[in-house]
Parts: sequence; structure tokens; C-alpha cells
Amino acid sequence: MRHLIHANNLTIGESMIRKLFSFALLLLLFLSGCKSTTGPDDRVQKPDFSPGEGTFTTPQSVIITTATPGATIYYTTDGSTPNSDSMEYSNPILINCDLTLKAICMKEGMADSPIRSGTYRFHFQAPEGFVTVMGGYVSGISVNSFYMAKYEVTQTPYTEVMGKNPSYFQSVENAPVERVSWLKAIEYCNRRSILEGLNPCYTYGSMGSNPDDWPEKWFLYAANHTNIHCSSQNTGYRLPTEAEWVYAARGGLLTNGYVFSGGNNLNELGWYWDNWGQEHLSTHSVGALIPNELGIFDMSGNVWEWCWDIHSGTNRVHLGGSWVHSDSTCAISFRCFNAANYASHYIGIRLVRSV
Repeated sequence: MRHLIHANNLTIGESMIRKLFSFALLLLLFLSGCKSTTGPDDRVQKPDFSPGEGTFTTPQSVIITTATPGATIYYTTDGSTPNSDSMEYSNPILINCDLTLKAICMKEGMADSPIRSGTYRFHFQAPEGFVTVMGGYVSGISVNSFYMAKYEVTQTPYTEVMGKNPSYFQSVENAPVERVSWLKAIEYCNRRSILEGLNPCYTYGSMGSNPDDWPEKWFLYAANHTNIHCSSQNTGYRLPTEAEWVYAARGGLLTNGYVFSGGNNLNELGWYWDNWGQEHLSTHSVGALIPNELGIFDMSGNVWEWCWDIHSGTNRVHLGGSWVHSDSTCAISFRCFNAANYASHYIGIRLVRSV
């Protein structure tokens, strides 16, 4: 009797095992036949870049596409991971400086695409007398790549274009031109651009870009500064924006964080009151001291340099300090301004061109 019960117990155990095994097998078969909700057909296709990453000598207009219809594309240009809060793609992206482009595609009811990443690098050939300033950021402002003159505009090339030398210190060899107002600096940029076959950046109201067509004596009145409009994408000469000037003065991507442009010892890199002005009472020839990280000279000291930006009212910004001012005014961070028609023996110009 005891043997019989034992046999029955064994029989019941084996039956349960068989049933459990059969159930597990059926479950596996069922699951294997189900379609995954995150399978390849339900995931947005990875975005494509055209042109793809690489090294270029000209600015590139990058188109982002995905093979998934109706998907929204988000992208970043600072190397961060894109998400739905990033910039939404709608038009080709102009890239003219070293950066990493990343993009992701999203569509409701589908899994997000894998992230596409591409690194774009540039080697630009700067015009003679200029250096290439690769784009980046300064004080949170994005600055595109541009060309900046190594030296302040000197008196000879200014006179060749304008027909007259307004400078007070004409006896100083290879000295920067001075006593040039912001308005006359604008005129010089356009006249030189026209002479060299470049597309001028500035127009006066609806009167075009040739200063010969502008009102007589327009440059005498500071209020006329708002009639000047800038097309910075043109190939001609122009004044730097304040952001471009500060970015270049700091050394661009090569910055060492100096107080002055090129170092912390102003005596090594710039002419100001203590090391030149109080004894000689004049400007100094350009390029005589050390350049900054980009190979640009005299961005601190010698003469102030006009920038495009409006400070207030009829005033435009000028930066860099001068031979007649103290060392503190030659710091990159020091900001100054004057009326657009103001001309002085301590204010000059430095040119830039867009890439």
C-alpha cells in the first residue's frame, strides 16, 4: 500500500513537470511570433548629412535628411547631445568654422533615431596682410570665421584710396592713419572694395554702395550713421563687430586669457602713455611689438579702432586704447565710444573681411 502511494506521487509529479514544460514552450513560441514594438520598422531612420564631415577650404551649406517621412530633425552645433529642446532643422545650415554637428530624428509613435555626428574642419587661405580667425564663442555670442588685418590701416594705403591723408602725425613712418571718423571709415571700406573689385559691404539708405552716389557732405553729420546698412556676407572690407574685435583680440580659439591682446605685460605689446606717449607725443609705427596669439599686432594701444556697433544715440564703439591713454584703457575688456562723425589723433581703423 505504501509503495502504491509512492508510485502515484511520482506519477503526479512527472505530469506537473510535463505540463509546465509544455506551457513554457507555448509561451516561447507565442513571444517569438510577436512583433517587437522597438524593432527596426518602428524606429526613425538615422539622419544623413550632405556634405558629410571632413576638412574644407570654403564654407559649407549642410543639408540634413532622414528616410522616415514626417520625422522632425533636431540638431546641435556645440557638440552636445540633441533632443527635442534643441534647434529644429528647417533650412540648410551654413558652417564656416570648426565644429561638431549632431542630429536626431523624432516621430510620434516611433522610437527616436540613432544620433548622427559629423566633425567639420576648415583651412581658409587668408588674403595678403590678413589672418584667418576661426569662429567660436565670446561672452556667449557666436562668432563666424572671418579675416582680420594684421595691422591697423596705415596712412599710405588710406591716402591712395581717399586722395587725402587726414592724420596729425604724418611724419611718423608707417604709422596708423588717424583722425578718421566712423563715417569716413565706412567710406574708406567701400571705396577700397570697389577699387579691388570686391562687393562692398555698406549701403547708404537706398542710394547703393558707391559713396559717389551718396548725399554731399553726408559724413559731416553723426545722425547719418543710421543710414548706413551692412551686408556682412559680401566680400568687401568692413569694420569688425564688437564681438569679432574682442574675440580676435583675445586670440580666438588660441586664447590664453590675457588682459591685453597678446599678453599681460603691455610694455611688450602695445604703445600707450607710459611707454611712448608722454615722451614722444605721437603714434608709433605699426607692428613694432609682439603680436597676439593669432599674429595680429597693436590691438592694445597705438590707436583706438572703430567697430561697427552702436553704443548709444549717435555714438559708435571703439576699442583697444591708444598712445595717449593709460594702460587700463588698453585692456581688451575696456569699452569706449564717440559720435560717428568724431575724428581724433588717437582713433584709427582695422579692417576685416568675411570668409
